[in-house]
Amino acid sequence: MATQSQPQADSLPEVYESILADLKVAARFWAKVNKVGPIPVKRPDLGPCWLWMGSKGGDGYGRLGMPPRRPVLAHRLAYESVNGPIPPRLESDHLCRTRACVRPSHLEAVSHRENMRRGYQATKPNCKQGHPFDRANTYRLRGHRTCRKCNRLAVIRYLQNKQASPLRERP
Repeated sequence: MATQSQPQADSLPEVYESILADLKVAARFWAKVNKVGPIPVKRPDLGPCWLWMGSKGGDGYGRLGMPPRRPVLAHRLAYESVNGPIPPRLESDHLCRTRACVRPSHLEAVSHRENMRRGYQATKPNCKQGHPFDRANTYRLRGHRTCRKCNRLAVIRYLQNKQASPLRERP
């Protein structure tokens, strides 16, 4: 007569172990969040940011260690905990433009192109030299805003350098 092994009282079914692990991750995650962050200057309608106070990469995005896997981005984990997985070919965009923010309502899944369009560079009013990015002084080159005045000055410098350098004869 074969006897079935009875589950031990101290072991949990796999499903419960997974749920328990998720709860531990959630507890670790939310312990590192400051929900009394600044109100975004460009989008005060969003309310205050929830700032990630844990480890951050050099790029300013929060990271949460998930051994044995590599760390995950904190804002992605926050978005996915509320909205489910980010669809393929999309990424999370900070509507508040604050990289350390993990508030799910400040995050939106968008294409990479849209994320770049909305990004920091797109919100700057001037080029690196201080010329305004307005209709008359701006054109698009390979998807990026380009300053007409800076480009004109670069062309002038190029032509001056070309005239100043002696022509080399071919051997």
